[in-house]
Amino acid sequence: MSWRYTPLVDTLSGLYYRTVTIETLIIQAGLSPGDYNLDGSAHVVWTLLINDLELKDHIQPILDAALKKFPDNPVLLDYRHQQPVIRKSVYAGKQPVWKNGFNKDQFEKITGEQSTLLPVSFLETGLQRSMSVARIISLEGMGTGFLVSEANLFLTNNHVFPTKEVAATSKVQFNYQKTVSGNDAASQTFDVDSSIFHTSEEDDWTLVRIAGDPAKTFGFLTLQKKEIKADDFVNIIQHPGGEYKKIGLYHNVVTHTDNNVIQYLTDTMPGSSGSPVFNSSWEVVALHHSGGWLEEPGGGKPVLRNEGIRMNKILAFFEANSIQL
Repeated sequence: MSWRYTPLVDTLSGLYYRTVTIETLIIQAGLSPGDYNLDGSAHVVWTLLINDLELKDHIQPILDAALKKFPDNPVLLDYRHQQPVIRKSVYAGKQPVWKNGFNKDQFEKITGEQSTLLPVSFLETGLQRSMSVARIISLEGMGTGFLVSEANLFLTNNHVFPTKEVAATSKVQFNYQKTVSGNDAASQTFDVDSSIFHTSEEDDWTLVRIAGDPAKTFGFLTLQKKEIKADDFVNIIQHPGGEYKKIGLYHNVVTHTDNNVIQYLTDTMPGSSGSPVFNSSWEVVALHHSGGWLEEPGGGKPVLRNEGIRMNKILAFFEANSIQL
């Protein structure tokens, strides 16, 4: 049976994923940060923290403090009113046609509005693209990033590398993943050369250089302006929770696009920040940066989605500021 606080942990991990913001929330709740272990990924920290607060019956002060900043968050409100629910998938409640009987004309059909059939080379291409994606180990926690040029330039989020000083003390680890036999692959770790450092807090990206020559071994992802629209599919190669490299391949529907961001249902976790968001041709269309109960742009209503900064916008900044990849 699922732990009743799992949805709350997932939500708080998305809203408060940096140590400093977690500490601030604890203080606002009238508690002492020194009483808790805040080491590790946001998801690990919140799991331990909520478990401890549950034993002490101190969860309500955390909810009260979080609701001051996010007063309309439905998960926080559910728990504040002591009525937590496991929110259903967007696919729940839809009755497949075949449940009501079928005839010979229904044996082979495209079951959705668009085909999800792909050439088998899709898998091979995705594996090749994944080589350029690395796990980030920094003072700010875990993250993900990827090489974008032969010159070993590396892209991630501003909230992962907010300053040159944080970047300079960080490591990036390539090939941190499992083999087909379930063993650890041979990974390689590199320092960050922060002599090149470009960032945007507003659009949540940072570009640095990696010391050494990892691009020679792991390649890089070519960045080009690409269009993306609602109902397209996107795949994300990532290090969720700082874990081994994984890929989100289920329920990957784009739900919203504008000139700044795209939103999608592809699964991510804290630690996935800075991951490349690919279209079905394995072209990078966005830089993943957040998720959870987000406000829909232009709509104002809270929606359960993940979000990335459109690569077109990042590339436009590079062009305007003569940043060469």
